[in-house]
Amino acid sequence: MTLGLGVVVTLPMALSGRHAFHQATQGDVVPSDRVVIAGDVLLDSDRTPTEGSELNWRVPCYALCASLLDTPGVTSVTLTGTNERGDAVKPISYRLVPKSEAGSNDVAPKKPELILQYLPEKQVIGAPEVIIAARKARENAVISHWALRLASDVTLSIVPSPPHHDLTIKMTSAIGRDAHGVGLKQLDLRDRGGRVLLRREYATADVVVAPLLLTPSDMLTRSGWELARTTLQAGNGFAGVQPIKVLFDQTTLARPPEPQDAPAVDRRDGVTDMRDRVAAALLQPDPQVDLALAPRWLATLDWFSMKDGDYELLGKVIADTRVTDLRPLFDNVRAPVRPQLRGAIIARLVNPATPPELRSSLDGLVRKMAPGTFAVSTADEIALLRDQSMRLNLPHLIERLSDQGQAAVPELVRILQADVQVEPWQRRRHVVEAVCRAFIRLGPDAAGALPDVIALFDQPRRPLGGDVSHMSWWGVAMVRMGRAIDEVPFPPKSTPQDIAQGRSFIVQAAERARNRPEWDRDSDKCVR
Repeated sequence: MTLGLGVVVTLPMALSGRHAFHQATQGDVVPSDRVVIAGDVLLDSDRTPTEGSELNWRVPCYALCASLLDTPGVTSVTLTGTNERGDAVKPISYRLVPKSEAGSNDVAPKKPELILQYLPEKQVIGAPEVIIAARKARENAVISHWALRLASDVTLSIVPSPPHHDLTIKMTSAIGRDAHGVGLKQLDLRDRGGRVLLRREYATADVVVAPLLLTPSDMLTRSGWELARTTLQAGNGFAGVQPIKVLFDQTTLARPPEPQDAPAVDRRDGVTDMRDRVAAALLQPDPQVDLALAPRWLATLDWFSMKDGDYELLGKVIADTRVTDLRPLFDNVRAPVRPQLRGAIIARLVNPATPPELRSSLDGLVRKMAPGTFAVSTADEIALLRDQSMRLNLPHLIERLSDQGQAAVPELVRILQADVQVEPWQRRRHVVEAVCRAFIRLGPDAAGALPDVIALFDQPRRPLGGDVSHMSWWGVAMVRMGRAIDEVPFPPKSTPQDIAQGRSFIVQAAERARNRPEWDRDSDKCVR
């Protein structure tokens, strides 16, 4: 009777789970030859990349979309499905068209170089910088390929979706969230008539064991019991089913261009062509089509291997107000910025037409320049620092006053006293933190400012920052400037243990700052 009861209780659940598993699986379909990708292609994915706000999702043409459009015979690519949050995306179609037909719907593919992560790495032997340079060269080949193609005779345009699609590529990556834990990863290619041309899948499910069997829900504490389950599996798993890799192996999907094998001094690659065209466009008085290549050329820069010519052209690009998109430049900063870019950066900062976001990013480059770069302020830098509306958005330029040593103290005090009155706190926060960093770096050279800092620090309303972190770092600054640690006040409700820990932190941080003058070069707060 017990055995029969166990069967009666668990068999329906076990059968239901197995039925759900078999309903989800369809089996692999392996083509005898590569599937030809051509015509109007529909790409339906439950991981469709999107950007924008929840009320205005945008579906850009990412890496796979770009590779499909680069495939000979493909006329359009329509993207649909859901994004990673499960929100349905409105279908959008892309087509490469002659520039004369683009109208106002011309766009650019989004990071087409990311397609390389689905291809095997080229074997490169050498130091880490050599391997990194080889990988960057592959990425640059894809970037320059698309940039030059779109700067020539065609453009990528958003077009009305075709009434029918010659090929449908469906990519599914459902995690087991239903009652039976069925998970399915599948790539499915069908022709216009719905015939399956290629299918690869991997499915799993956790189903209840029949008859009744209980297992501990917590194997360590055995604090509870639950129904035992077994795992069903279909497919070979092939690295978790990576559909794009399968497409490269089983279809005519175009492979991305590779760097040429000849030495760089003996060849002209796409990056060189882009650089030359951008350089020529900057010399022309009227806006040039080739100026649109500037952001893509910026994306190819490797800060570890940039040459003098690259820096010279980069300075011209930064300074030219016709180049409005400098975002790729800030994405790739991985090394100290040469001081020779100082003039171009300041020229763009002093221009009142520079957008706030770009101003903030350029100010970030200021911080990454070598120590001593700003030992003497230029006329434009002085003008920026004297304009409160400007300097509130230039904390790193304020911080670099510390390059001047003791001579910078009066200006830092002037800025602090003027901007500490700005309300609300968030508007003055970055300036206050920048002055704090400058005083910590200057240490004893900033002793003349100590009375002014103490007067502000000891005010009940705490204009230098109300949280414990800011008060601690101003404590570090004052100790570096000469205030005794026993004289640094703590909040009235602090316990003796809190005070002891706070003083220990301040002393240790002040010592680190004394031994490492560039201790905070990469920090966005008072210190790391």
